[in-house]
Amino acid sequence: MLDHLKWAWITVVVFLLSLVVNELIFTHSEFVRGINWIYLPAGIRLLATLLFGFAGAAGLLVASWIACFYYFFPDDFVRSAVGGVIATV
Repeated sequence: MLDHLKWAWITVVVFLLSLVVNELIFTHSEFVRGINWIYLPAGIRLLATLLFGFAGAAGLLVASWIACFYYFFPDDFVRSAVGGVIATV
């Protein structure tokens, strides 16, 4: 159980760091505001689910909720909650 929690939290940290790095490095390559040609978190999503299975998916859900609630849609609870689930699925 603790091993799964460890991998889930590692996924949360790596995913959120990839969002930050993506914002810092690839903002100049946006096609439209918020739509990048290179999107690092997509690779983290793939690796987390392939390597860690359910723990990776749970970590992605938590990280997506954190990103949605605090960055993408801070004023809209429903959109943040549903957006995090859709981003994880």
